[in-house]
Amino acid sequence: MYLMKFFLSKEDITPDRPVFLAGYGDRNRKSEGVLDPIYAQVVLLKSNKTLLILTFDFLGGDRSFVTGMKNELKRNFGFQEDDILINFSHTHSSIFVTGEDPDLRRGNYSIDQEKWPETKEDVNFTEDIRYFLFIKNKVVQMVLSGMKQWIEGTVQLFRGTSNLALNRRLVTAEGTKFAPNYNGEFDNDLLVLQLSDTNHTKRGILFFYACHPVCRNSYQISSDYVGITRVEIENYFPESIAIFIQGCAAELRPRKSACGDIFKKLTEDEIQEIGSGFANEIVGLLNNDNGVIINGDFRTKLVDVQLQTTEMSLAEIESILTDPTKGEARKRAARRMIRAIREGTEKRSIQHYIQCWDLDRQTRLIAMEGEVSTEYSLKIKKLFLNKTTIVLGYSNGVSTYIPTAKMALEGGYETEIVLTHDLRGPLTPDVEQTIFEQIVNM
Repeated sequence: MYLMKFFLSKEDITPDRPVFLAGYGDRNRKSEGVLDPIYAQVVLLKSNKTLLILTFDFLGGDRSFVTGMKNELKRNFGFQEDDILINFSHTHSSIFVTGEDPDLRRGNYSIDQEKWPETKEDVNFTEDIRYFLFIKNKVVQMVLSGMKQWIEGTVQLFRGTSNLALNRRLVTAEGTKFAPNYNGEFDNDLLVLQLSDTNHTKRGILFFYACHPVCRNSYQISSDYVGITRVEIENYFPESIAIFIQGCAAELRPRKSACGDIFKKLTEDEIQEIGSGFANEIVGLLNNDNGVIINGDFRTKLVDVQLQTTEMSLAEIESILTDPTKGEARKRAARRMIRAIREGTEKRSIQHYIQCWDLDRQTRLIAMEGEVSTEYSLKIKKLFLNKTTIVLGYSNGVSTYIPTAKMALEGGYETEIVLTHDLRGPLTPDVEQTIFEQIVNM
Protein backbone atom coordinates (compact mmCIF):
# COMPACT_ATOMS: atom_id res chain seq x y z
CA MET A 1 0.00 0.00 0.00
CA TYR A 2 1.45 3.36 -1.08
CA LEU A 3 1.25 6.19 1.46
CA MET A 4 1.37 9.85 0.49
CA LYS A 5 0.66 13.09 2.29
CA PHE A 6 -2.33 15.30 1.66
CA PHE A 7 -4.36 18.19 3.04
CA LEU A 8 -7.85 19.52 2.37
CA SER A 9 -9.57 22.72 3.39
CA LYS A 10 -12.59 24.80 2.46
CA GLU A 11 -13.57 28.40 3.17
CA ASP A 12 -16.86 30.23 2.75
CA ILE A 13 -16.28 32.94 0.12
CA THR A 14 -19.86 34.16 -0.22
CA PRO A 15 -19.76 37.89 -1.09
CA ASP A 16 -20.62 40.10 1.88
CA ARG A 17 -22.86 42.42 -0.15
CA PRO A 18 -25.25 42.18 -3.12
CA VAL A 19 -23.48 41.33 -6.39
CA PHE A 20 -24.54 41.05 -10.00
CA LEU A 21 -24.73 37.32 -10.74
CA ALA A 22 -23.26 35.94 -13.96
CA GLY A 23 -24.64 33.07 -16.02
CA TYR A 24 -27.89 34.42 -17.44
CA GLY A 25 -28.12 37.38 -19.80
CA ASP A 26 -31.63 38.37 -18.70
CA ARG A 27 -30.70 39.30 -15.13
CA ASN A 28 -31.25 43.01 -14.53
CA ARG A 29 -30.32 43.69 -10.91
CA LYS A 30 -28.01 42.54 -8.13
CA SER A 31 -28.41 39.46 -5.97
CA GLU A 32 -31.09 39.30 -3.28
CA GLY A 33 -29.76 37.11 -0.51
CA VAL A 34 -27.99 33.78 -0.20
CA LEU A 35 -29.68 30.43 -0.67
CA ASP A 36 -26.55 28.50 0.26
CA PRO A 37 -22.88 29.48 0.66
CA ILE A 38 -20.26 29.28 -2.06
CA TYR A 39 -16.79 27.93 -1.27
CA ALA A 40 -13.13 27.95 -2.18
CA GLN A 41 -11.57 24.54 -1.61
CA VAL A 42 -7.94 23.45 -1.49
CA VAL A 43 -6.43 20.01 -2.05
CA LEU A 44 -2.71 19.40 -1.58
CA LEU A 45 -1.19 16.09 -2.68
CA LYS A 46 2.44 15.35 -1.82
CA SER A 47 4.47 12.49 -3.26
CA ASN A 48 7.57 12.93 -5.43
CA LYS A 49 6.33 16.52 -5.87
CA THR A 50 3.47 18.59 -4.46
CA LEU A 51 0.30 19.23 -6.46
CA LEU A 52 -2.34 21.82 -5.64
CA ILE A 53 -5.99 21.75 -6.71
CA LEU A 54 -8.13 24.86 -6.18
CA THR A 55 -11.87 24.73 -6.78
CA PHE A 56 -14.25 27.66 -6.72
CA ASP A 57 -18.04 27.92 -6.80
CA PHE A 58 -17.94 30.53 -9.55
CA LEU A 59 -19.36 30.59 -13.06
CA GLY A 60 -15.74 30.97 -14.09
CA GLY A 61 -12.76 33.24 -14.06
CA ASP A 62 -10.53 34.89 -16.63
CA ARG A 63 -6.77 34.77 -17.04
CA SER A 64 -6.37 37.87 -14.92
CA PHE A 65 -7.77 35.88 -11.98
CA VAL A 66 -5.96 32.62 -12.77
CA THR A 67 -2.56 34.19 -13.45
CA GLY A 68 -2.80 36.43 -10.43
CA MET A 69 -3.66 33.48 -8.20
CA LYS A 70 -0.90 31.26 -9.56
CA ASN A 71 1.73 34.01 -9.36
CA GLU A 72 0.87 34.60 -5.71
CA LEU A 73 1.16 30.89 -4.92
CA LYS A 74 4.48 30.69 -6.73
CA ARG A 75 5.76 33.71 -4.82
CA ASN A 76 4.68 32.37 -1.43
CA PHE A 77 5.32 28.64 -1.79
CA GLY A 78 7.44 28.05 -4.89
CA PHE A 79 4.76 26.25 -6.90
CA GLN A 80 5.29 25.96 -10.63
CA GLU A 81 2.37 26.90 -12.85
CA ASP A 82 1.82 23.35 -14.14
CA ASP A 83 1.57 22.01 -10.56
CA ILE A 84 -1.52 24.13 -9.81
CA LEU A 85 -4.93 23.20 -11.20
CA ILE A 86 -7.78 25.71 -10.84
CA ASN A 87 -11.27 24.39 -11.56
CA PHE A 88 -14.58 26.27 -11.54
CA SER A 89 -17.84 24.48 -10.72
CA HIS A 90 -19.64 26.75 -13.24
CA THR A 91 -22.70 27.34 -11.08
CA HIS A 92 -24.97 29.88 -12.76
CA SER A 93 -26.06 31.31 -9.41
CA SER A 94 -22.69 32.85 -8.65
CA ILE A 95 -20.24 35.32 -10.17
CA PHE A 96 -17.50 35.48 -12.80
CA VAL A 97 -14.18 36.59 -11.30
CA THR A 98 -11.27 38.63 -12.55
CA GLY A 99 -7.96 39.86 -11.16
CA GLU A 100 -5.76 42.93 -11.14
CA ASP A 101 -4.19 42.68 -14.61
CA PRO A 102 -6.43 44.56 -17.10
CA ASP A 103 -4.59 43.13 -20.11
CA LEU A 104 -5.69 39.59 -19.14
CA ARG A 105 -9.26 40.53 -18.29
CA ARG A 106 -12.19 39.17 -20.31
CA GLY A 107 -14.22 42.27 -19.47
CA ASN A 108 -17.85 43.36 -20.10
CA TYR A 109 -18.96 42.22 -16.64
CA SER A 110 -18.41 43.31 -13.07
CA ILE A 111 -19.81 41.96 -9.82
CA ASP A 112 -20.70 45.58 -8.97
CA GLN A 113 -22.64 46.47 -12.12
CA GLU A 114 -26.31 47.43 -11.83
CA LYS A 115 -27.19 46.13 -15.30
CA TRP A 116 -25.42 44.57 -18.28
CA PRO A 117 -23.04 47.19 -19.76
CA GLU A 118 -23.05 48.34 -23.36
CA THR A 119 -19.30 48.98 -23.56
CA LYS A 120 -16.15 48.09 -21.66
CA GLU A 121 -15.91 51.72 -20.63
CA ASP A 122 -19.14 51.29 -18.67
CA VAL A 123 -17.51 48.75 -16.33
CA ASN A 124 -15.72 49.63 -13.08
CA PHE A 125 -13.63 46.77 -11.66
CA THR A 126 -12.89 48.26 -8.23
CA GLU A 127 -15.11 45.78 -6.37
CA ASP A 128 -13.89 42.87 -8.50
CA ILE A 129 -10.28 43.62 -7.52
CA ARG A 130 -11.24 43.98 -3.85
CA TYR A 131 -12.93 40.58 -3.98
CA PHE A 132 -9.96 39.02 -5.81
CA LEU A 133 -7.59 40.19 -3.07
CA PHE A 134 -9.94 38.70 -0.47
CA ILE A 135 -9.97 35.34 -2.30
CA LYS A 136 -6.21 35.40 -2.82
CA ASN A 137 -5.61 35.91 0.89
CA LYS A 138 -8.03 33.08 1.76
CA VAL A 139 -6.24 30.68 -0.56
CA VAL A 140 -2.78 31.58 0.68
CA GLN A 141 -3.87 31.03 4.28
CA MET A 142 -5.42 27.64 3.44
CA VAL A 143 -2.28 26.48 1.64
CA LEU A 144 -0.09 27.77 4.48
CA SER A 145 -2.17 25.73 6.95
CA GLY A 146 -1.80 22.68 4.74
CA MET A 147 1.96 22.94 4.67
CA LYS A 148 1.88 22.67 8.49
CA GLN A 149 -0.80 19.99 8.85
CA TRP A 150 -0.01 17.21 6.42
CA ILE A 151 -2.11 14.05 6.75
CA GLU A 152 -0.48 10.75 5.85
CA GLY A 153 -2.63 8.17 4.13
CA THR A 154 -3.80 6.67 0.89
CA VAL A 155 -5.45 7.99 -2.24
CA GLN A 156 -7.79 5.57 -4.01
CA LEU A 157 -9.58 5.94 -7.33
CA PHE A 158 -13.14 4.66 -7.66
CA ARG A 159 -14.81 4.43 -11.04
CA GLY A 160 -18.55 4.33 -11.68
CA THR A 161 -21.18 5.89 -13.92
CA SER A 162 -24.04 8.35 -13.53
CA ASN A 163 -26.93 9.39 -15.77
CA LEU A 164 -27.39 12.73 -14.02
CA ALA A 165 -26.54 14.60 -17.26
CA LEU A 166 -28.29 14.90 -20.62
CA ASN A 167 -27.11 16.36 -23.93
CA ARG A 168 -28.79 19.66 -24.84
CA ARG A 169 -27.77 19.84 -28.53
CA LEU A 170 -30.43 18.50 -30.87
CA VAL A 171 -29.47 18.46 -34.55
CA THR A 172 -32.54 18.68 -36.80
CA ALA A 173 -33.32 19.40 -40.44
CA GLU A 174 -34.08 22.97 -39.37
CA GLY A 175 -30.75 23.40 -37.61
CA THR A 176 -29.17 22.66 -34.25
CA LYS A 177 -31.56 23.42 -31.41
CA PHE A 178 -31.06 24.02 -27.70
CA ALA A 179 -33.29 21.17 -26.60
CA PRO A 180 -33.14 17.77 -24.85
CA ASN A 181 -31.36 15.14 -26.93
CA TYR A 182 -32.24 11.85 -25.27
CA ASN A 183 -29.99 9.94 -27.67
CA GLY A 184 -27.12 12.43 -27.56
CA GLU A 185 -23.63 11.52 -26.44
CA PHE A 186 -22.40 12.37 -22.97
CA ASP A 187 -19.55 11.21 -20.77
CA ASN A 188 -21.27 9.32 -17.96
CA ASP A 189 -18.06 8.49 -16.07
CA LEU A 190 -18.28 9.23 -12.36
CA LEU A 191 -14.73 9.16 -11.00
CA VAL A 192 -13.96 9.65 -7.31
CA LEU A 193 -10.67 10.08 -5.45
CA GLN A 194 -10.94 9.01 -1.82
CA LEU A 195 -8.29 10.38 0.54
CA SER A 196 -8.04 8.31 3.75
CA ASP A 197 -5.74 8.63 6.73
CA THR A 198 -3.77 5.75 8.21
CA ASN A 199 -6.75 4.90 10.44
CA HIS A 200 -8.81 4.35 7.26
CA THR A 201 -10.98 7.39 8.01
CA LYS A 202 -12.19 9.18 4.90
CA ARG A 203 -10.81 12.72 5.01
CA GLY A 204 -11.39 13.84 1.44
CA ILE A 205 -13.75 12.86 -1.38
CA LEU A 206 -13.05 14.42 -4.78
CA PHE A 207 -15.78 13.62 -7.28
CA PHE A 208 -15.33 14.30 -10.99
CA TYR A 209 -18.34 14.59 -13.29
CA ALA A 210 -19.58 16.71 -16.16
CA CYS A 211 -22.90 18.55 -15.92
CA HIS A 212 -23.96 22.20 -15.96
CA PRO A 213 -25.13 23.47 -12.55
CA VAL A 214 -28.15 25.32 -13.94
CA CYS A 215 -30.94 24.05 -11.71
CA ARG A 216 -31.69 27.55 -10.41
CA ASN A 217 -32.26 30.86 -12.17
CA SER A 218 -33.01 33.38 -9.47
CA TYR A 219 -31.35 36.31 -7.75
CA GLN A 220 -30.03 34.29 -4.82
CA ILE A 221 -26.43 33.11 -4.54
CA SER A 222 -26.16 29.33 -4.69
CA SER A 223 -23.72 26.53 -5.50
CA ASP A 224 -26.67 24.73 -7.18
CA TYR A 225 -27.00 20.93 -7.05
CA VAL A 226 -23.26 20.70 -6.37
CA GLY A 227 -23.68 22.21 -2.91
CA ILE A 228 -26.46 19.80 -1.99
CA THR A 229 -24.34 16.84 -3.05
CA ARG A 230 -21.35 17.99 -1.02
CA VAL A 231 -23.44 18.49 2.13
CA GLU A 232 -25.02 15.05 1.79
CA ILE A 233 -21.62 13.35 1.34
CA GLU A 234 -20.14 15.20 4.32
CA ASN A 235 -23.14 14.23 6.45
CA TYR A 236 -22.54 10.59 5.53
CA PHE A 237 -18.77 10.82 6.09
CA PRO A 238 -18.61 13.51 8.83
CA GLU A 239 -14.80 13.73 8.99
CA SER A 240 -14.45 14.34 5.26
CA ILE A 241 -14.47 17.32 2.93
CA ALA A 242 -16.34 16.68 -0.32
CA ILE A 243 -15.07 18.51 -3.40
CA PHE A 244 -16.72 18.65 -6.84
CA ILE A 245 -14.47 19.01 -9.88
CA GLN A 246 -16.22 19.92 -13.13
CA GLY A 247 -15.69 17.96 -16.33
CA CYS A 248 -16.41 18.71 -19.99
CA ALA A 249 -19.98 19.89 -19.57
CA ALA A 250 -20.42 22.42 -22.39
CA GLU A 251 -23.62 20.89 -23.79
CA LEU A 252 -24.79 18.92 -20.74
CA ARG A 253 -27.64 19.77 -18.37
CA PRO A 254 -29.34 17.84 -15.55
CA ARG A 255 -31.55 15.13 -17.05
CA LYS A 256 -34.33 15.85 -14.58
CA SER A 257 -34.79 19.31 -16.11
CA ALA A 258 -35.82 17.80 -19.47
CA CYS A 259 -39.55 17.69 -20.16
CA GLY A 260 -40.45 16.41 -23.61
CA ASP A 261 -38.81 18.72 -26.13
CA ILE A 262 -38.01 21.54 -23.70
CA PHE A 263 -36.11 22.13 -20.46
CA LYS A 264 -38.43 23.05 -17.59
CA LYS A 265 -37.97 25.13 -14.47
CA LEU A 266 -37.18 22.82 -11.58
CA THR A 267 -38.87 22.95 -8.19
CA GLU A 268 -36.80 23.06 -5.01
CA ASP A 269 -37.86 19.48 -4.26
CA GLU A 270 -36.61 18.37 -7.69
CA ILE A 271 -33.29 20.18 -7.19
CA GLN A 272 -32.91 18.49 -3.82
CA GLU A 273 -33.59 15.13 -5.49
CA ILE A 274 -30.84 15.79 -8.05
CA GLY A 275 -28.25 16.70 -5.42
CA SER A 276 -29.23 13.95 -2.99
CA GLY A 277 -29.47 11.31 -5.68
CA PHE A 278 -26.02 12.21 -6.95
CA ALA A 279 -24.62 11.99 -3.43
CA ASN A 280 -26.18 8.56 -2.98
CA GLU A 281 -24.46 7.37 -6.16
CA ILE A 282 -21.09 8.57 -4.86
CA VAL A 283 -21.56 7.08 -1.40
CA GLY A 284 -22.67 3.79 -2.94
CA LEU A 285 -19.60 3.75 -5.16
CA LEU A 286 -17.27 4.27 -2.19
CA ASN A 287 -19.04 1.66 -0.10
CA ASN A 288 -18.22 -0.96 -2.75
CA ASP A 289 -14.64 -0.75 -1.46
CA ASN A 290 -13.08 -1.57 -4.82
CA GLY A 291 -10.87 1.50 -5.20
CA VAL A 292 -7.46 1.36 -6.85
CA ILE A 293 -4.50 2.82 -4.93
CA ILE A 294 -2.82 5.82 -6.58
CA ASN A 295 0.94 5.26 -6.45
CA GLY A 296 1.88 8.91 -6.61
CA ASP A 297 4.48 9.07 -9.37
CA PHE A 298 3.43 12.63 -10.24
CA ARG A 299 4.34 14.16 -13.59
CA THR A 300 2.90 17.47 -14.82
CA LYS A 301 2.82 19.57 -17.95
CA LEU A 302 0.99 22.71 -19.07
CA VAL A 303 0.82 24.08 -22.61
CA ASP A 304 -0.77 27.25 -23.95
CA VAL A 305 -2.03 27.03 -27.53
CA GLN A 306 -3.61 29.59 -29.80
CA LEU A 307 -7.04 28.88 -31.29
CA GLN A 308 -8.30 30.83 -34.30
CA THR A 309 -11.81 32.07 -35.00
CA THR A 310 -13.73 32.37 -38.22
CA GLU A 311 -14.63 35.88 -39.35
CA MET A 312 -18.28 36.87 -39.34
CA SER A 313 -18.96 39.65 -41.83
CA LEU A 314 -20.07 43.04 -40.62
CA ALA A 315 -23.38 42.57 -42.45
CA GLU A 316 -23.96 39.23 -40.73
CA ILE A 317 -23.36 40.76 -37.32
CA GLU A 318 -25.56 43.77 -38.11
CA SER A 319 -28.41 41.43 -39.06
CA ILE A 320 -28.54 40.21 -35.44
CA LEU A 321 -29.78 43.65 -34.40
CA THR A 322 -33.04 43.22 -36.32
CA ASP A 323 -33.49 39.49 -35.79
CA PRO A 324 -36.54 38.95 -33.52
CA THR A 325 -35.24 35.49 -32.50
CA LYS A 326 -32.12 36.97 -30.90
CA GLY A 327 -32.29 38.13 -27.31
CA GLU A 328 -31.00 41.40 -25.90
CA ALA A 329 -27.74 39.80 -24.72
CA ARG A 330 -26.89 38.76 -28.29
CA LYS A 331 -27.84 42.17 -29.65
CA ARG A 332 -25.78 43.94 -27.02
CA ALA A 333 -22.80 41.75 -27.97
CA ALA A 334 -23.38 42.48 -31.65
CA ARG A 335 -23.32 46.23 -30.99
CA ARG A 336 -20.02 45.86 -29.11
CA MET A 337 -18.52 43.83 -31.94
CA ILE A 338 -19.62 46.31 -34.59
CA ARG A 339 -17.83 49.06 -32.67
CA ALA A 340 -14.75 46.87 -32.23
CA ILE A 341 -14.60 46.05 -35.96
CA ARG A 342 -14.84 49.71 -36.87
CA GLU A 343 -12.10 50.52 -34.35
CA GLY A 344 -9.97 47.53 -35.44
CA THR A 345 -9.89 46.05 -31.92
CA GLU A 346 -11.87 42.83 -32.39
CA LYS A 347 -10.38 39.50 -31.24
CA ARG A 348 -9.77 36.79 -33.84
CA SER A 349 -8.07 34.22 -31.62
CA ILE A 350 -7.85 33.05 -28.02
CA GLN A 351 -5.23 31.33 -25.91
CA HIS A 352 -6.15 27.92 -24.52
CA TYR A 353 -4.53 26.09 -21.60
CA ILE A 354 -4.18 22.30 -21.67
CA GLN A 355 -2.84 20.69 -18.52
CA CYS A 356 -1.76 17.08 -18.02
CA TRP A 357 -1.19 15.39 -14.68
CA ASP A 358 -0.04 11.78 -14.44
CA LEU A 359 -0.97 10.72 -10.92
CA ASP A 360 0.77 7.40 -11.51
CA ARG A 361 1.52 5.22 -14.52
CA GLN A 362 -2.12 4.16 -14.85
CA THR A 363 -4.00 7.36 -14.02
CA ARG A 364 -3.98 10.53 -16.10
CA LEU A 365 -5.80 13.83 -15.73
CA ILE A 366 -6.31 16.18 -18.68
CA ALA A 367 -7.69 19.64 -17.85
CA MET A 368 -8.68 22.22 -20.44
CA GLU A 369 -9.59 25.87 -20.32
CA GLY A 370 -13.07 27.00 -21.32
CA GLU A 371 -16.45 25.34 -21.75
CA VAL A 372 -15.28 22.14 -23.38
CA SER A 373 -17.61 19.77 -25.25
CA THR A 374 -18.28 16.34 -23.80
CA GLU A 375 -17.16 14.97 -27.18
CA TYR A 376 -13.57 15.92 -26.28
CA SER A 377 -13.78 13.90 -23.09
CA LEU A 378 -15.05 10.82 -24.91
CA LYS A 379 -12.40 11.09 -27.63
CA ILE A 380 -9.52 11.72 -25.22
CA LYS A 381 -10.41 8.63 -23.19
CA LYS A 382 -10.25 6.56 -26.37
CA LEU A 383 -6.72 7.89 -26.94
CA PHE A 384 -5.56 6.44 -23.61
CA LEU A 385 -7.39 3.12 -23.33
CA ASN A 386 -4.53 1.69 -21.28
CA LYS A 387 -5.10 4.31 -18.55
CA THR A 388 -7.91 5.63 -16.41
CA THR A 389 -8.26 9.17 -17.71
CA ILE A 390 -10.03 12.04 -15.97
CA VAL A 391 -10.94 14.84 -18.40
CA LEU A 392 -11.89 18.30 -17.15
CA GLY A 393 -13.15 21.54 -18.62
CA TYR A 394 -13.53 24.90 -16.84
CA SER A 395 -9.92 24.66 -15.72
CA ASN A 396 -7.36 27.47 -15.46
CA GLY A 397 -9.86 29.90 -16.93
CA VAL A 398 -13.24 30.06 -18.65
CA SER A 399 -12.87 31.90 -21.94
CA THR A 400 -15.57 30.62 -24.30
CA TYR A 401 -17.07 27.38 -25.63
CA ILE A 402 -14.61 24.91 -27.13
CA PRO A 403 -16.52 22.93 -29.79
CA THR A 404 -15.35 19.93 -31.77
CA ALA A 405 -14.96 20.10 -35.56
CA LYS A 406 -18.36 18.44 -35.96
CA MET A 407 -20.03 20.97 -33.68
CA ALA A 408 -18.38 23.85 -35.51
CA LEU A 409 -19.96 22.65 -38.76
CA GLU A 410 -23.35 21.93 -37.15
CA GLY A 411 -23.63 25.36 -35.54
CA GLY A 412 -25.93 25.89 -32.59
CA TYR A 413 -25.76 27.73 -29.29
CA GLU A 414 -22.22 26.68 -28.37
CA THR A 415 -20.82 28.22 -31.55
CA GLU A 416 -23.16 31.22 -31.87
CA ILE A 417 -22.64 32.55 -28.33
CA VAL A 418 -19.03 33.58 -29.00
CA LEU A 419 -19.97 37.18 -29.83
CA THR A 420 -20.89 37.67 -26.17
CA HIS A 421 -17.28 36.71 -25.41
CA ASP A 422 -16.05 39.41 -27.82
CA LEU A 423 -14.80 37.02 -30.52
CA ARG A 424 -15.24 38.00 -34.19
CA GLY A 425 -16.75 34.60 -34.97
CA PRO A 426 -16.95 30.94 -33.91
CA LEU A 427 -13.77 28.96 -33.45
CA THR A 428 -12.57 27.29 -36.63
CA PRO A 429 -13.18 23.54 -37.17
CA ASP A 430 -9.43 22.84 -37.00
CA VAL A 431 -9.26 23.77 -33.29
CA GLU A 432 -9.98 20.13 -32.49
CA GLN A 433 -6.92 18.99 -34.42
CA THR A 434 -4.81 21.69 -32.73
CA ILE A 435 -5.90 20.53 -29.29
CA PHE A 436 -5.41 16.83 -29.98
CA GLU A 437 -1.95 17.39 -31.47
CA GLN A 438 -0.95 18.83 -28.10
CA ILE A 439 -2.65 16.17 -26.00
CA VAL A 440 -1.09 13.18 -27.76
CA ASN A 441 2.37 14.61 -27.07
CA MET A 442 1.84 15.34 -23.37
